[in-house]
Amino acid sequence: MPIIGMTDRVAAFPRIGELRKGGEKTDPKRPGKDLDYFRFTSKDPEVAAAFQAAYGDKPQHINIFFPYANKDENFETWMEEWKGGGLVHRCDGRHVVRYQKDGHYTDPLPGSMECPYQNGQRQRTKEAPGCKEVGRLKIIIPELGRLAYVTALTSSVNDLVEISANLAAFEALRGSLVGIPFVLSRVPRLVSTPEIIDKKETGKRVRREKWLWHIDAAPQWVQAQIGVMRRAALPVFDHAPLALGSGYGDEGDAPIVVDHEPANGNGHDEDAPQAPNGNGNGRNGHDAAHRPAAPETPQNQAVTGDGNGGNGNGRSTASKPSQAHVTPPPPPNVDPETGDVLQFKREVDFQMFFVVLALVVVHDVVDHGLDLMVVQDWDIDAPDIAVHADHRRQA
Repeated sequence: MPIIGMTDRVAAFPRIGELRKGGEKTDPKRPGKDLDYFRFTSKDPEVAAAFQAAYGDKPQHINIFFPYANKDENFETWMEEWKGGGLVHRCDGRHVVRYQKDGHYTDPLPGSMECPYQNGQRQRTKEAPGCKEVGRLKIIIPELGRLAYVTALTSSVNDLVEISANLAAFEALRGSLVGIPFVLSRVPRLVSTPEIIDKKETGKRVRREKWLWHIDAAPQWVQAQIGVMRRAALPVFDHAPLALGSGYGDEGDAPIVVDHEPANGNGHDEDAPQAPNGNGNGRNGHDAAHRPAAPETPQNQAVTGDGNGGNGNGRSTASKPSQAHVTPPPPPNVDPETGDVLQFKREVDFQMFFVVLALVVVHDVVDHGLDLMVVQDWDIDAPDIAVHADHRRQA
């Protein structure tokens, strides 16, 4: 069982080194000089030697993969306050997610603790600037031969914004960042920075050249991906032939009755098969008028052939699907002949009992007592009397 807050965390690969933008510190209170290449550090001599052999002393381009699927797992961005080499607190710019108290780190409940510099409890000064932006990019360098990640560090706002947007775009394109070969580079850019004269800010901003991060997919992968996207964007055509249903349902096992057009004008339809090669006229030039559909032509395409080697006689022409007549079978155990309701047979009949009863009463009145019950202005003509099909002469 996991220990809460200790071994219940998400899976993670081991870390084997760091990739830095600046040089080594010469003043403990100030960061190192900004470089135009990557500086790699590792406590493992074999890893450091492998990186040196692959990229040399001042690499500006490094081949990388990402160990995790989404942007947030690969690129952690926080606001952090450090003091004396230790983390004071970490927040997202509004709420604290970790802080140090009495030498111990505590993770408060999400959204339960506000950043002290955000709510005004503490003021930022030159000596205590408070929390600053920090980004940690987890990358796998294939030349190192390790299934472990290297942490690339940056504190540039421009790096945080650009790399975060780039990774989000690739994640949206593929759904996962795993397996995509990338190239991480250092490139010069003009960025806006505060103007400083005599170690004091003047309140103005000037543009200076800074060597920032740049990430892009490997050119070979890009070409392959463009091909995939081009094929995916093509319209899809359905080349499946139109099958003629038989009227039996989805099975399609019933015969299909096809009308044949006479080839020699005789208009005779016979069941005798035609010889594939012959000198006759193919028995009046026709195949069988009623023949099941051949299994070799499920598409019901038109089939033509000459019984005498192409002289026009004995040609058999199957009609097109639009000319075919489908004959569905009758329902089982039902006589197609109409019958009387009172016969109680399973026959096709659309009469209702109360209709039959009404007809019997009408005819009984007409045949017997109605002739004597004639009053003034009441005349019953023959068309006014309901007719029953089974009464024959009375109708």
